[in-house]
Amino acid sequence: MQKSKVSHGTKVAIVSAHIYDRKLLASFMEAAANLDANAVRVIPPPNDKDGKLVSPGLVNPYFREIVKKSEVIFDVMSPEVPWVIPLYTPEFDEILASGTRLLSFMLHNYESNLRRLFPTDGLYKRSWNGAKAMAKAKKIRITSKAGTDLTMSKEGRKGHKQVGVSDYPGMWDNYGFGLVACAPIEETVEGTLVISPGDYILGVGIDCMDPIKVTFKGGVVRDVAGDGWSAMLFKRWIANHDEGVKRVSHIGWGTHENAVWRDNTAFAGTADAESVYGLMQIALGINLFDTPHPNSGLGGKNKANGHCDIDCLGHDFYLDDELICKNGTIVHPDYK
Repeated sequence: MQKSKVSHGTKVAIVSAHIYDRKLLASFMEAAANLDANAVRVIPPPNDKDGKLVSPGLVNPYFREIVKKSEVIFDVMSPEVPWVIPLYTPEFDEILASGTRLLSFMLHNYESNLRRLFPTDGLYKRSWNGAKAMAKAKKIRITSKAGTDLTMSKEGRKGHKQVGVSDYPGMWDNYGFGLVACAPIEETVEGTLVISPGDYILGVGIDCMDPIKVTFKGGVVRDVAGDGWSAMLFKRWIANHDEGVKRVSHIGWGTHENAVWRDNTAFAGTADAESVYGLMQIALGINLFDTPHPNSGLGGKNKANGHCDIDCLGHDFYLDDELICKNGTIVHPDYK
């Protein structure tokens, strides 16, 4: 909390769904009390839509008015209701536009992972430096020994970072994460992405077991080649969504020196998968979420009805032909 500038008198809203870990939420309240903050717990009632439990923040305008009066919101998720204030929604943008800052917690019940993925000073510095470089860049290129060669423009788009700290008005961040990213100009993506065995197709929930060759032209996925099980499931995911999921949502690299990959027993899901040092992340689908802060949010224009993160090892990442990551590790001295 201190890293997110919580101190004497700070107005803090600690929010969760009606299903939550009592010990974890009590820890948040205790921490706020130790810092002499003005903290409240906000638990919106459950909401059902078409028989499914949906995020309360989407449908409860009174909830949004309450949290907008705080200086900082800690959104502590549960497996049953993963987002109280979900990204890629007008409600999310509305809350951040009020000037409050928001820190999401997607790590459940694992104190060891909360400690392991604590935002270090090195993570904070390299991610901020990377986001500022991303903001200035005009062109991105990624390559790999497996055959990836993909280019795109990002001129005019933000440089986004996640460091697990939300310390400026109107900022969103995600605890346990470390990354730099941007939403490219959607229609400029050209070339080939090769998803290799060992990569993680997070949006589908599978480890890639066989090579998948994805061809982009005019910013759109034109072909998905691959005869194996992984390619089949990836094709099915695309077919089950609208045409917007064929466009790149965001792209970037991981910056957390303590994040681990899928072969490590400490692996904690999305936070690790998106944050491994030097990893290349690329996503398809919706990218509308934005915040008032210049280094927080994507500011894209894709209104797709799905989102699929893909996390790839062993890639080279270039900003304006300057090498940032080489074969899956950060090599540029300003961003290491």
